Amino acid sequence: QEGKHRVRDSPTLFYMVHCGKALYNNLLWRNWAPAALSNMVIIGNSFKGMQERVLSRILERDYSYIAKILKGTEEVALPAHPRYTDTFNDTSVHWFPLHKLEQL
Repeated sequence: QEGKHRVRDSPTLFYMVHCGKALYNNLLWRNWAPAALSNMVIIGNSFKGMQERVLSRILERDYSYIAKILKGTEEVALPAHPRYTDTFNDTSVHWFPLHKLEQL
């Protein structure tokens, strides 16, 4: 499905650790409506980290839905664990509050 899973009427958790940016972008594109996005929680690579590491023009050109959702996202980094620093060093929980989505 290349990340194009549609969220229905119930809350849905996506575990996407170490997935490529294109998968996140496809998932957001497929569910680009406040009702769907507000039912999603994503555990995966930090969107803030993507924003910091990718030039803004590249992010907007190649991953436009990630770029668009940044202002509509709440993100909390998972705590670092000394044993798994290389594995989970950039993992966050993301959710999309309806009041933020309505302002996009």
